[in-house]
Amino acid sequence: MALKKNIEIMKTLNILIILLICNCYDILAQTRCDSIGEEIFVVIIDESPKSNFSIVQLEEILNNSIDINNYSRPDGNVIYVSFIINCKGEDFDYKVLRSIDKELEKQLLPVLQYNMTWTPAKFRNKEVDCGKTIEIRIEGDRFNILDENEYQKIKRKRKK
Repeated sequence: MALKKNIEIMKTLNILIILLICNCYDILAQTRCDSIGEEIFVVIIDESPKSNFSIVQLEEILNNSIDINNYSRPDGNVIYVSFIINCKGEDFDYKVLRSIDKELEKQLLPVLQYNMTWTPAKFRNKEVDCGKTIEIRIEGDRFNILDENEYQKIKRKRKK
């Protein structure tokens, strides 16, 4: 009987610890918004998030910040970086979707996160959370950001 009671107490304590950790994470980290009255992540948006930079400016920042020659990488490879922009325009949860070089990723992600600011996406005239992916091609000793048209060409070639 005492063993059963001790097990129940341990289960309760574990649940409390997990809840405490989750609440602390929400306080310390940027989070998704409950921006349309539901706990969902909007996939279809009326207005895309807008950045404070152009593709050319971002390429310049990357090429001036990171010496690509210091890393092993095949020419022509594409690095896919995904992240979330919440309804306040805060960007977070940066991830490389297909790894090329771990050391390069360690340099790339902070440069992107530090230099970009966003206005949030809109759905039905409300600011909403939105996932974003940036495609970065390595060509020679330079980073080149692919725009939507270039990205679609790559996808079509892969399907053939």
